[in-house]
Amino acid sequence: MSSVLVLDNGAGTLKIGIGGDRDPLAVVPNCVSRSPHSKKPLIADEILSTPTLTSSTLRRPIDRGCITNIDLQRTIWSHLFSSLALPTPCTSSLLLTLPHFSLSFPTLRRPLFEMIFEDFGFRSLCVSDSGSLVHMYETARSPGGVAARRGCSVVVDCGFSFLNSVPVVQGFGVNYGVKRVDFGGKALTNWLKELVSYRAVDVRDETLIVDDVKERLCFISLDVERDLKIARYGCDETAAMYKIIALRKHENVVHAVVSSLQPPLTDVDVVGYLLVPPTLVAKAVERRFLPMNSGAGFSMSFVFYGLDFIYSYTLTSSEYHCRRPGKDNLFRCTYVLPDGVTHTKGFVKHKDEAHRYLSLYDGVVSREASEKPDIDMADTLTKPVDRKTFDLTKNEFSLTNERFLVPEMIFHPADLGINQAGLAECIVRSVNACNPLLHPVLYESIILTGGSTLFPQFAQRLEKELRPLVPDAYKVKITTQEDPILGVWRGGSLLASSPEFEAMCVTKADYEEQGSTRCSRRFFQ
Repeated sequence: MSSVLVLDNGAGTLKIGIGGDRDPLAVVPNCVSRSPHSKKPLIADEILSTPTLTSSTLRRPIDRGCITNIDLQRTIWSHLFSSLALPTPCTSSLLLTLPHFSLSFPTLRRPLFEMIFEDFGFRSLCVSDSGSLVHMYETARSPGGVAARRGCSVVVDCGFSFLNSVPVVQGFGVNYGVKRVDFGGKALTNWLKELVSYRAVDVRDETLIVDDVKERLCFISLDVERDLKIARYGCDETAAMYKIIALRKHENVVHAVVSSLQPPLTDVDVVGYLLVPPTLVAKAVERRFLPMNSGAGFSMSFVFYGLDFIYSYTLTSSEYHCRRPGKDNLFRCTYVLPDGVTHTKGFVKHKDEAHRYLSLYDGVVSREASEKPDIDMADTLTKPVDRKTFDLTKNEFSLTNERFLVPEMIFHPADLGINQAGLAECIVRSVNACNPLLHPVLYESIILTGGSTLFPQFAQRLEKELRPLVPDAYKVKITTQEDPILGVWRGGSLLASSPEFEAMCVTKADYEEQGSTRCSRRFFQ
């Protein structure tokens, strides 16, 4: 049996290696970069080895999952075949992995088959879809799982160009159940570029740098409404701004005592408890400063007139410090841009800042604000901080709510004016297109793959979005691959090492006899 070359031709990265190996020989960008300071273009792996790539222009052969520039793709493949230690194409078979419907039109298939057999001269060709390969790899890795025992799964591929959901039954993708969302990691990068360029530094020409920022700092929020308030006020509002207060009714007036400062008084008539939302603070009609009993700091007392009663709320000094907009909140993180002198690649200024938000989901409340020294109240009121001014001499910028608002597009694209269904709705439509008897099994074996699933808390948020859409009688279980970027390639490596692989291929002799029609009938019908 001849050697098999496994090629996962992704829109963002290209994975190439020998069939039967666990990992590919190379994982490189599937693009060509041209710097304004150099006339020579950089191809694939040369981009990774170049020290600085500021203001580089990228050309990609794939758009929305389809190979739209076959000449550019030929250039990239030729460079890899000549620069890597790979077997010669004339003595090798090629296993090419492609997403569903990427070669739906004959005009897209013919140039690809011509390039493989005529330009490179491969001995034989096998084309396989990414969904079935991911299912194959997961069933081999977890033989006791639901996907292996029942032979069914839903493969959710969140890639560079698009998101799609593929039901796999008995190892084959169900074509009529494939649902797709026409944006992916590329759209997230472009939106992050717009946000950073509008709010801080112009990075519209720095695609590779913004890609690095997205991969290092962005995450999936489990509670967007709460996290937006944290990003605005600088602390966890549920822990530091909502206060349980004891109520005392006297002459049709409700007075409040902040229970966080001391337990509810025993000599008052406690008629209940109340959560005071911070929006009422902004509507205060009376404010005065009173000394605290402890002699340290200050307290602000707000009186809110309701329909037939009054809210009285005391804001402590630690809360006031915590509510400074945009200052030292859990999401604030600074990224330093490359300057070409002291450092050629961007980096996170304080690495611990990138993970501070995890304390919100671990049940730990940040006390950084309360540990800061007290500030003069008068100075704060007379000298407000101008959030719209930037130091143009600094080669850095900070992110707060952008860190979770950018990947939020995956779940709610309609909020940004994109007329597409979210990922959860896409999965539900994909499952509903299959036989109803398969629904419980499919929901219990959802497999995540693709680079966009590497955002922290992706699986937890997807399960949270799916649960209201799935019948209560069904279980929802989501499995994330150990390496979502290499999942498709590893499945192809398993297929290439199987005894049935030769029977699945179209040989060069068959192509020379029947042309691209033989490949179309074999792989797409």
